Amino acid sequence: MSGEADGAVMLWNWQASWFDRSIGIIWAIALSPNGQTIASGGSQQPIQLWDVQSGKLLRSLTEHEDSVLTVAFSPDGKTLASGGSDCTIRLWKIDTGETIAQFKHLGSVKSLAFSPDGRTLVSGSWDRTVKVWSFSI
Repeated sequence: MSGEADGAVMLWNWQASWFDRSIGIIWAIALSPNGQTIASGGSQQPIQLWDVQSGKLLRSLTEHEDSVLTVAFSPDGKTLASGGSDCTIRLWKIDTGETIAQFKHLGSVKSLAFSPDGRTLVSGSWDRTVKVWSFSI
């Protein structure tokens, strides 16, 4: 999959499909563990969740105050982590779009990764730190 400067999200396979257009430039994209949902984020709000089969928009997540630079699904696919230029990390419930936790860096958040059990999140930031966040949802 890829995110395009014109806001397109594209799933690459032998039947490559164009998805509806996002808003702004795509900086971050992730595929859910079950392969059914794509999350995209970028230069403008919101984070968007897409259905892989139809290419249709499922939900928009709008609480970041600036560009979204990274997104990651938890191993069970029930939670999405997002990080952005607003120096925050947000955890979202995929089924409701509700924000369930928020963490803060001193700089833009550039990378995120969940542990295999989904209870730990690691983040990297332009503030030159790597942080490990433990939580239970």
